[in-house]
Amino acid sequence: MSERYSGVVFNFDPSRAFGFVSVDGRPDTSSNRLFFHLRDAIPDAINRRGIPEGSPVSFEITGGRNGSEMAVQVRNEDPTLDQIDLTTYAEFGQVRTWNGSWGYLRRPDGDGLRFAAKNVISEGIETIQVGTWLHYQIGRVENADGSVAWFAKQVSVCEDPAPEVLQPEDTVAAFFASAPELSLDERPAPKPNMSPLSIWSETGRRMSLLDLIRRNKTAA
Repeated sequence: MSERYSGVVFNFDPSRAFGFVSVDGRPDTSSNRLFFHLRDAIPDAINRRGIPEGSPVSFEITGGRNGSEMAVQVRNEDPTLDQIDLTTYAEFGQVRTWNGSWGYLRRPDGDGLRFAAKNVISEGIETIQVGTWLHYQIGRVENADGSVAWFAKQVSVCEDPAPEVLQPEDTVAAFFASAPELSLDERPAPKPNMSPLSIWSETGRRMSLLDLIRRNKTAA
């Protein structure tokens, strides 16, 4: 068995699918920060391979290009991962390909995930195109050969705000990429006397998330 080392993710770029880890016990210099690629990471409990900056990790070290060292079999050792409940976990992702029946989306960590029209539960399926933001839960199914297929389920289409609503320093991508994960089991049921500023009010349900943020900030 290959020796495993411990360290911390120094940097990870989801758009380029690679990052660097520092090695515990070695001097903290640029020469001791090892490259790793998304494909060399071990998927976590919800099949994510991208690992956020600052996460504790374990890994093996092997020779890379030009004889330099690189990290492989990189595992995210963040203890909070054990608290993830697959039945309620949800996230935002952006459509990468779509043919009207199924497609792939890009997850926040840079991974891809398949989704199908039959799993879309909200209005707006006719508006889906490359770049559309979706909110979804994670599904998994075990195949006859024992392999596991992952997919997006309970998919909702996010309505992008009109261009004139955005400030120069604000983008739809930046907003959704930093949006908090929604725990579906904590979603309140609409009530007749619910404040119109609530995102779960009838008015709120028809607004984009970015418009909701702007409206509530103005009201405050």
